Amino acid sequence: MADPLIDLIGNIYDAVTDQTLWPWVLGKLTELFGGGGATVSIYDLAGQRIIEHASAGLSDEGMKDYLNGLFSQDPRLAWALAHPAVATYFDRLHTSEAEMDRNDFYAWLGRHGFRYSIARQEFHDGAHVSDADIALFDRVAPHVIRAAFMARRLGGLDLSRSSGEDAFEHVEIGVVFLDADGRPLHANRAARDIVSADDGLSIGHDRVTAARQVDDEALQCAVAEAIAASRGGITSPDVGEVLSLARPSGKRPLAVRITPVTRRRPIFADHPPGAILFVRDPEIIPSPPRALLKRAYKLTPRECDVALALAGGKTLEQTAKHYGLARATVRVHLRSLLHKTGTHSQAAVVRLLTAMGPGQD
Repeated sequence: MADPLIDLIGNIYDAVTDQTLWPWVLGKLTELFGGGGATVSIYDLAGQRIIEHASAGLSDEGMKDYLNGLFSQDPRLAWALAHPAVATYFDRLHTSEAEMDRNDFYAWLGRHGFRYSIARQEFHDGAHVSDADIALFDRVAPHVIRAAFMARRLGGLDLSRSSGEDAFEHVEIGVVFLDADGRPLHANRAARDIVSADDGLSIGHDRVTAARQVDDEALQCAVAEAIAASRGGITSPDVGEVLSLARPSGKRPLAVRITPVTRRRPIFADHPPGAILFVRDPEIIPSPPRALLKRAYKLTPRECDVALALAGGKTLEQTAKHYGLARATVRVHLRSLLHKTGTHSQAAVVRLLTAMGPGQD
């Protein structure tokens, strides 16, 4: 026969990795106690504010009121902060029925259908919590607290990961992560753009593939060696193979480097990365977005035209012809570019522009 307490503890830890489950889990906790609602909060002692919370049973409007400052009037919270050694607290530890009747905060609770509580567990009008409730709560509460902090830590890691992925998407060189079996896990925008041209490198479900057979054999060998080095704990940044992949279009070959993952791999991980493939298309010259140039250097629209043309590899003559300008006019814009960017030559301004990285307007 299933034990509802064991099931609930399992649900609590499910919410660690899927934080959308918290309201449902708190609802189950409410049912276990026969209560009306439950809230779990993380309180910042230094800032004297609630920094994380999840709830069930209390209306969105009520929770908003509480988070926007009403918590500072909560006598339960004040008592708990003054008695940090008390693991479980409840109303009758710090107040009486008469005091509850006179207290504005308890009046607010009453308007939302609550009166009595144990720790952060709210109950509908009825009676103070029983000794059995307290004993049961002592069994469950440590798991809720531990799960909340675990979820917060994982949430921070997820935020770091998503921020890293956002930066990863804007890197001008193509990057493809491969798992321990050589299967592609993720490719950034630059890699996807190169692959979309179908000219020298492709990414399938099970592997990355070079267009020419001899190149593909070398590529698969390099991937296998990088994965083996990763499994063996090789941490030298010099480990890895550099390849040149021929292109059916006849354009200059793609430059590819495959390296092992040098960070320690987690013990428990779904498809841990085993190798990283870097790819660059020598035909692509990165240039910054027009809006960034205008904001950074206060360039005029025509100065932006000239700057992007030069960054894209055009000569002064080609730029003049492209925009229907006199060569002397383009030189005037170039002098203005040098002045505004603090550079002293056409080559220097091009280096500056390409170093700003690619972007989209």
